Amino acid sequence: MLLHAAAVFEHLHREVRREYDRTEEVAGYQADYFPEMLKLYAEMSDRERVSQLFGRLEELYEDGHLALSEYSDGLLAAIGTVEEGSSTAEHSLLHSAKRTICDLLERLDSERREKEALKAEVDAGVRFKDVCAKAEKDLRERYAASFPTFCPPT
Repeated sequence: MLLHAAAVFEHLHREVRREYDRTEEVAGYQADYFPEMLKLYAEMSDRERVSQLFGRLEELYEDGHLALSEYSDGLLAAIGTVEEGSSTAEHSLLHSAKRTICDLLERLDSERREKEALKAEVDAGVRFKDVCAKAEKDLRERYAASFPTFCPPT
């Protein structure tokens, strides 16, 4: 069953590269199936193919076609197939893992700061006041003729 699945992925991979001329199209389609293809070859313990696929997976991630979670899953699958004797591959994967962890830490820190800023705005009521003022301005621009008929609280 695994060999059949691998054959289907390889056929799909050849067709995508053959049928599409634009790099963006190829990358978009590859982003859809590459993570699963890499996991399959990792499950089959095909280290050489996993290494090849991970290189392309990394390019797709760096170009913004893959989410961090998909890239991380592929990275974990690739790390699982590394032999102890292959120091170059190990070094490359560890470097990728370190970069991924740094990306995650940076994202978490950024989201924490945004959350704290929003909380401070809510606590001060600043955000609500700004939204109300913007909504009133928008309504006055759109429905200026109708505004005199509204009650003041409205």
